[in-house]
Amino acid sequence: MKKSIVFLLAIITCFSVTAQTSKAKVGLVAGATISNMYGNVTGVDVDYKSYAGYTFGMVVDAPLKKGHFSFQPGLHYTQKGATTLDVKNQEDYYALRYADLVANLVYNTHGDKGGNFYFGAGPQLGANLPSKKVTVFKPGDTKSESNIIFGDDVASDFRGIDFGANIIAGYTMKCGVTFAANYNFGVRNLIPSGKNNDDKLRNSQIGIRVGYFFK
Repeated sequence: MKKSIVFLLAIITCFSVTAQTSKAKVGLVAGATISNMYGNVTGVDVDYKSYAGYTFGMVVDAPLKKGHFSFQPGLHYTQKGATTLDVKNQEDYYALRYADLVANLVYNTHGDKGGNFYFGAGPQLGANLPSKKVTVFKPGDTKSESNIIFGDDVASDFRGIDFGANIIAGYTMKCGVTFAANYNFGVRNLIPSGKNNDDKLRNSQIGIRVGYFFK
């Protein structure tokens, strides 16, 4: 409950500060993600395969005075995870779901023809949503699913709150259509502290998004 309150306060702070800028623009974005998990478990470096998913959300772009910089917070539903096993008769993967709050500081080029290349970086904070561990049996693609338990004790699968850093680059057309690519790398170790303290496992993700900024 405390973590949910902190996450909610972070959302309110980001968007309330942004809303005070009269030239702020609101955009809706959606796209595809390629995720994986990296680290070391039981003394062995993790060698998972990528997991494809999708994302959608809202972004606000607020210019800072009259310069080239803007503050660009966003709230996204994001699918993350990794394929932990992929053999002839079976595929196992973690289907992780998060509400990601990203707060990027962005540099804008402001092109002469109204288009704008931008790039930037910022922190990311993710609150866990209902997630599953999935096994697919081949052929036939029948599935077996179990809920992932988030927490910090020995009975939990992963810690719930995730945080890391985000890098973004994109282009916004004069009409408001925007294209962006981002890389998000997790900083928090997702292995619960009640388990083996030597184990480390973190999220990583590449995202491709298209959207529209309303004037």
